[in-house]
Amino acid sequence: MKLIALLAIATLGQVQAAEEFGGFNFHSTVAKSQSEALKSDIKYLYQNPITKPDAEFISTGEMSAGDGLNMHNWLINRVRYIIGQSYQLNDANVIGTRFNFPKTPLPNLPEAPTSGGGSGTPGGETPAPNPEVKVVMTNLGGALYLGGKPQGFALGIKFDGKNLYAKSPRVGLLQVGEGLFLERFMLNKDMKAPANAIFRLGTLFHEARHSDGNGAHSGFLHDYCPTGHPYAGYGACEASGNGSYTIGALSTRHLLQNCTGCSTAEKSALQANVLDSFSRIISNTNSSRISTLQSLVETYKSIKTIYEANASSEQAKIEIKTIENQIVLLELEIASLSVDAQKAPFLDPRPEGDHDKFSLDDSRRLMTKALK
Repeated sequence: MKLIALLAIATLGQVQAAEEFGGFNFHSTVAKSQSEALKSDIKYLYQNPITKPDAEFISTGEMSAGDGLNMHNWLINRVRYIIGQSYQLNDANVIGTRFNFPKTPLPNLPEAPTSGGGSGTPGGETPAPNPEVKVVMTNLGGALYLGGKPQGFALGIKFDGKNLYAKSPRVGLLQVGEGLFLERFMLNKDMKAPANAIFRLGTLFHEARHSDGNGAHSGFLHDYCPTGHPYAGYGACEASGNGSYTIGALSTRHLLQNCTGCSTAEKSALQANVLDSFSRIISNTNSSRISTLQSLVETYKSIKTIYEANASSEQAKIEIKTIENQIVLLELEIASLSVDAQKAPFLDPRPEGDHDKFSLDDSRRLMTKALK
């Protein structure tokens, strides 16, 4: 369970039969409204007329281009199966088979920061559950792969009549979390609006990175945030410069700067998400992080101004208070950081184990069929 928690990030409806769309397979536990929204997201990604490519996104993701075809191909090489929030990982659904794993070292599970001899928050106490922290999505494939590797036993699940084994982190098995379709996280009341699509696609890119890596950094595990960080004690940071938070942030930024249907308020909210993700990248140095946090503070102040224009509503007042608290936390962290630091290192993203590889022609074929 600790592995699963480290691989996760921040609605149920009518259940449908299992289906495939553009190479993505939706389990019957994925609510109809959710699978329809995700299919709309995939279509939006593939058909996006990118006019302002983000060079850092393309280079960090090791893509040849940042167009819809290449982004779709990057995802389906890392994400193939999606199960619903209600899917239970119990004895009836979890399966296993003997497998000859690569003889590579396992990652060391990161330890929570300590102060005073314990784990978690300053003083050695484990942080209390925060009702504001919601799991948006989880990469179960990476967790199952690493969970079975020490015993030479490939773990897997039953996927609507199919036995799906995690013989590589690249099995691409994700689970929808409580936060992915939570109403208060939506940037537009229309579930399929471009801003909501960009938020969810950023989540997919984030989770897709957990399907990468080999040996000691298989799965690109999250690290615990250090003392003084707004998420101190939670496994919601990373020490690499090309991990899941980086990829999620860069993909969101890439899509955001090409969004012609996003309002000013939606762009500000998405930019805040980007900066929040960058603030989770921890390294031995902090100068770049301070700059990111300062930008995040300014973005939150801009969003606060938007809410203040509608301060008569109770929801606006709640959001203003939440934003004010976040600004205080960020400013405290900025004050505690030194200016002397170095860039977070890049890790080798090449995957290990037994997995399929999909070409650009495969992507084109799968999406041509899906769009008919």
